[in-house]
Amino acid sequence: MRHRRTEPVVRVAVLAFAAWAVCVVGARPVAAQGPQRPDPRSERPNRALFGGGLGDVEQVLTISGSAGASADWFSTGAAIDPETPVGLPDGRLPSAEWTGGVGYSTTGRRLAFQASGGLGGRKILRQSRPVLVGNNATAAVQYQLGRTTTLSARGAHLDEPVSISSLLPGAFGGIGTVLPIDYAPGSEVSSTLTQDASVQIAQQVARGTSVMGTFFYRRARLAGTTFERSSRTITVGVSQRVSRYLALRAAYGRGLSSGGEETADETYTYDFSSHIIDVGIDFLRPWSLTRRTQLDVRTGTTALSDGGRTQYALTGSATLSHEVGRTGLLAATYARQADFLETLRAPAISDTATLQWSSLLGRRVELRASTALSFGTIGLGSNGSDYRASASRAGMTVGLNRYLGLTVDYAYDRYRLDDVRAIPVAFNGHFNRSGIRAVVDVWAPVFYRRGRNATR
Repeated sequence: MRHRRTEPVVRVAVLAFAAWAVCVVGARPVAAQGPQRPDPRSERPNRALFGGGLGDVEQVLTISGSAGASADWFSTGAAIDPETPVGLPDGRLPSAEWTGGVGYSTTGRRLAFQASGGLGGRKILRQSRPVLVGNNATAAVQYQLGRTTTLSARGAHLDEPVSISSLLPGAFGGIGTVLPIDYAPGSEVSSTLTQDASVQIAQQVARGTSVMGTFFYRRARLAGTTFERSSRTITVGVSQRVSRYLALRAAYGRGLSSGGEETADETYTYDFSSHIIDVGIDFLRPWSLTRRTQLDVRTGTTALSDGGRTQYALTGSATLSHEVGRTGLLAATYARQADFLETLRAPAISDTATLQWSSLLGRRVELRASTALSFGTIGLGSNGSDYRASASRAGMTVGLNRYLGLTVDYAYDRYRLDDVRAIPVAFNGHFNRSGIRAVVDVWAPVFYRRGRNATR
């Protein structure tokens, strides 16, 4: 049985993620989001044997980890700088990997807090390169100032080896990489380091009417280079709920992005700004009497400028999701974004389509598959360079017991950059990879306290 006291935790997670995702210039401002609803799967209890959750808890501390091996098959193209030979010989590359993490959350009547951290390592077995190491940390808090006022804040840190996923987030449609520590074959840069923070205040001024304001900051640098970039965004807006499934919104946002790098001969600066005049709709409606199918549509607009040129872009997303049986979910998404990406020399405008499926076979076996196609332009106007990327994933996790699982994943990635000068490191212009990994997963609660209304 699912208890209603778990819902604040879900809302905190959704709100914290939204404050991070939409404040990046080009995404729709949080201030204009209107009513938020979790996706259909989040309202279901986790029925998996391994890592199946603890039910209704007010406070929990968990640890997790994995260890195993992987093998990749590469085919790489030319590097950005012909005089800088990067890239690996085409062929198979085995490696060993491990990860570890900890998570904590607590929920009270007015305060909710979540924090997590993790690190991982990967050793390429047929190379003399050192172990690739990455780490991350995230914290989010929500405080109810009054009956109608909510204050939220979030901070995050990410340090990971340089790869197309770290330089161009979203290139693979948000389905992520199967490998916990990805890398760019032959890249001479050790890691990308990003930090971000956001603060949001929301006020309900009347029934169905809310106003919000958000500040977002992000900073990124590439180890081994002089490249560094940061961005700041402020958005304010109002949303009006028209019906159960429809909300209208209007918002204005102002974003600034600055950065630069030094070479032996010259110093370069990269300054961009954006205006978000965002008037649109949020539509989320279940179809059919069983409410198993939902359509979620969101729209927006963004204007990006480098001081001399201004480019306007329509943004938004549409998601059609369908619950399959008691444990399955099938979802198709199309999204268009215009973003400042702090790891690049210029903004990026992208279109991405994804298809994702997951389901349980009994309680022990979880199956999943996804595919994504993304294409876009890095830079404004005639100076922009096109890119195309695609990815496919398939995998399964077998729960040996509640705390131990065995995971096998297959991945295929492909990308091509027509003009890679927008990337501030020596990097392959096109790249194909297929890989398989097998790991043993561990998950365990160190401490937890059940909700007051939970059944024992």
